[in-house]
Amino acid sequence: MEKATDKKYVIIEDSENNFIDATRVVGVIAFNSSPARKLKKGASSSGRLIDATQGKRTKSLIFTDSGHVWQTNFDRDIMLDRLKNALI
Repeated sequence: MEKATDKKYVIIEDSENNFIDATRVVGVIAFNSSPARKLKKGASSSGRLIDATQGKRTKSLIFTDSGHVWQTNFDRDIMLDRLKNALI
């Protein structure tokens, strides 16, 4: 059985001083469609939305295995590259 202290975390930076455990990310989508806006609204109403935009325009949504949704001001492709590099 794995101890909590044995778990390895892979951290990616999503924007200025905001960090996400890359092993918990299940999806990243661009924030340019009506379904993406509805997903954001649903996460917000259930208290699972984390705003990491620093007041800038939302460009992508990051979904975690805990059901939380991060909104970030980076493009989806940039976030996917950071995620790939973190997991290599």
